[in-house]
Amino acid sequence: MKKRMRVCTALAGGLLWLAAPAGALAQEAAPSGRIVYEADYFRGFAPSNALDIVQRVPGFTLDVGSQEVRGFGQAAGNVVINGARPSSKSDTLDTILARIPASRVLRVEVGPGDLFGAEYSGRPQVLNLVLNSTGGLAGTVDATARRDFSGQVTPEANVSALLRRGRSTFNVSGGYNNRHGPEEGTDTIVSLPDETLLEFRRKYNDVRNHEGFVSGSWELAGADNRGVHLNFRASRGRFLLEQANAVFPSDGPDRNDALLQDYHNRDFE
Repeated sequence: MKKRMRVCTALAGGLLWLAAPAGALAQEAAPSGRIVYEADYFRGFAPSNALDIVQRVPGFTLDVGSQEVRGFGQAAGNVVINGARPSSKSDTLDTILARIPASRVLRVEVGPGDLFGAEYSGRPQVLNLVLNSTGGLAGTVDATARRDFSGQVTPEANVSALLRRGRSTFNVSGGYNNRHGPEEGTDTIVSLPDETLLEFRRKYNDVRNHEGFVSGSWELAGADNRGVHLNFRASRGRFLLEQANAVFPSDGPDRNDALLQDYHNRDFE
C-alpha cells in the first residue's frame, strides 16, 4: 500500500492541506500568496517534460486558451513561464510545455491570476513555471504508432532540442503529426411524421490528416522581467476525406455515391 502524508501550510490567515506522496517535500505558501512546489515534489512521478509536471500539480487544471486570438484574457491560457506569457502563436500551450525537459524546471508557483498581470486578471488560478538557469543541451523525443480497426498502422514522431548559453535560450523542434480515422456505419432516411423509409445507406469514410512542421525560438533574458523573443514556425499538411456510400432507395434502383475532399495547407509564422 502506498503511504501518503498531509502537509499543513499557512495561507491567507487559514490553513491549506496538501496531499503529497510519502517522501515529497513539504510545500510552502510564498509571501505573495503563491503556493510553491519545488522540483523534488514531482520526482516520484518520473516526469519527462514540463507538461507532465503541470498535469501533476494538485487541484490545477491546464487551460491552453485560444491560439486564434491574441491580446485578450481568454486567449492567454493559465500558464506562464518565468512570469511571462509564452510568445509563440502557432504552437499550443501544451505543445510548448511538452518541449521543455523536466530537468529545466526549478519550481512551480500557483496563485490567483491577478498576481500575473492584467491579461490573467479574474482567473482563479494561474501557474508560473520557473525554469533554472543551467546551461547546456537537453532534448526530448516522442514517437508513437497507432493501429486502427482496418489494420493500418499510422506512425508519428516529434523531436525537440533546447540549448541555453548565457542569457540566451534556443529551442528547435520538428515533427510529423499523422492521423488516420476510418469510419464505417449506416444512415437511415425517413419521411416525417409517419417515418416511412425513403433511403438506406451503408457508408465508409477514410479520413487522413497529416502535417510536417519545423519551429524554433530564441529568447534573450534581461533584467526586471525584460527580454527579447523571436519565434518561427513553418508547416505543410494535407486533409483527405474519401467517402463511399452504397445507397438503397425504397423507390428506385440501388446506386453508389462517392465524395472526395482534398485540402493542402501551408502555414508560416
